[in-house]
Amino acid sequence: MVTETVKPVRYNMYQLYENTRSSITAWAANFEPISETEMELYLKASTDRGNDNWIALGIIAKRISNEWVHGVQASLDAVEARQSDDMQSTGVQLLSNVCNIVA
Repeated sequence: MVTETVKPVRYNMYQLYENTRSSITAWAANFEPISETEMELYLKASTDRGNDNWIALGIIAKRISNEWVHGVQASLDAVEARQSDDMQSTGVQLLSNVCNIVA
């Protein structure tokens, strides 16, 4: 029998990304509060959940540039296309198999 000892590696991500967080915080400090018009849906998601999940990124993209808006919409389309494939995700397959075994 082979045994192996694995020691955990602890990454201190908080300190590692301090400069990045500071830069983002300084950049976002110049933003005005989100207005009602910004909360209007303009991304084309196929579900309400999709709209809810992507609205924040959509607002940020709008504030940056139209190029970003197109990129966010393209990303949303790609994610939804992948999710609507006929093939089930591994997680759904696993749950289906467990259900069949238990039933």
